[in-house]
Formats: sequence, structure tokens, C-alpha cells
Amino acid sequence: MKVKHRFATSYCQVEGKLHKTLACNDKECDCSDHSCSNVSRSQECPPKCKKSCKNQFSRTRMDPIPFVIADAGEKGKGLFAKTHISKGTRLLYYAGEIISKAESLERLEKYEAEGVEHNYLYECGQFVCDPTKYGNAGKYANNSCYPNLETEQWKIHGTHKGYRAIFFTAVRDIPKGDELTIKYDFECDPSIERKCFCGEEICTGSLNKLPSEPNKRSKQSSGGASEKKKAKKS
Repeated sequence: MKVKHRFATSYCQVEGKLHKTLACNDKECDCSDHSCSNVSRSQECPPKCKKSCKNQFSRTRMDPIPFVIADAGEKGKGLFAKTHISKGTRLLYYAGEIISKAESLERLEKYEAEGVEHNYLYECGQFVCDPTKYGNAGKYANNSCYPNLETEQWKIHGTHKGYRAIFFTAVRDIPKGDELTIKYDFECDPSIERKCFCGEEICTGSLNKLPSEPNKRSKQSSGGASEKKKAKKS
């Protein structure tokens, strides 16, 4: 899947140095686990690392793509596994326009005035990723009170030191056909109720509330999601 990133003017206007990552010095290391000094620091290796380097997710095209965008009923569109996905598999780089936090507030007001039903703004360190009009499939990952994906923040060589790439990784084995879900971390007005439709036994019924038993799952549910009007997440 092609990652569609665009660094907006407001990103470029934020003062700060670029992050620089040194290549792993261990010739026997393929940079696939925490034995790699960069992986242990949640930062990608630079492009010029060794040929065997596997710590290049933001620059790697996943082929074949193990999921598909499909109808998720009352939740709108969602992501569904089209093959078995193993625990620990990194699936997505949340992509979009990278903007300053100040511009993100302006865009939220603009989208509301335009009647935009869903927004997908996601905090990525000191910045915000906005895939509303420019991005990839990551914006279709719906909410669940028992998500099968987790979000990870990684430093990327050559980007602003305050920027963090958002990766989606499987937290358990995911059977073919299950919906791929995350847990939204809202910054929202508590007076505005946002319904959750994930269908889990521990579902709170609201995006404003966290489940009390995050490790318990309904036997009748194979995944789940919520409405997709998201606030910023971190």
C-alpha cells in the first residue's frame, strides 16, 4: 500500500532540527527486534542501513496487502483482514497531511462549518496528521473496546525531531474476515456523547468512556468499531 504523506507549510514553519538516526553497527543484526539499538529506541534505521535491515517500515511497500476496505454497516467503512494476520505484524503507517497543532484547530472549525461528517485528525508528536482529504487506508480503522491493533509512535530519520510516525500493529492473531480495530483516545467535549457500536461484551456504549475490563471479549463479536468522527489521538 502506497503511503501518501504531505508535509504542509505549517509543519515546515515549526522551528526545530531534523531527527538523525545512525545505522546499526552490528553486521549480524537484521534490525528486526529489540536487539537492534534503533528498534529498542522506537526509531527507524536510516535509508543507508545494511541491505538486510528490516527496520524500514515507512519506506517499505507492503505486498500483498493483508486487509481490504469494506462496508462496516452503521459504522461506515472499515478495514477487514483478507488473510490470517499474526500477532506482532505491523500493518499500517497512518498517513495524511502533517500540520501544526494550531492549524489542526483551524481545520476542525472549517470542517464543522462545511458540514464534514467525519474527521480523522491524529496527534503525531508535536504535530497532527490529517488524512481527511489526503492519506491512506489508516483512517478507516474503527474503534473497539477490545481492539486487535495498537498504535505505536516512531521517530523517522530526516523528519522534524518533534514528529512521530503512527504505526498500527496487531496485538494478537487476527483471523481472516475480522475487522481491524483500534481504541480511539479522544480529546473531546465530555458533554457531547459519541456512540460506540463495537458489540463487545465490555462495550461502554460511548467513545467518551474506557472499558473497565480491557482484556475480556464477547464470544459473539469478531471485532468491532464505532462511528468515525474522531478527535485527535496520541
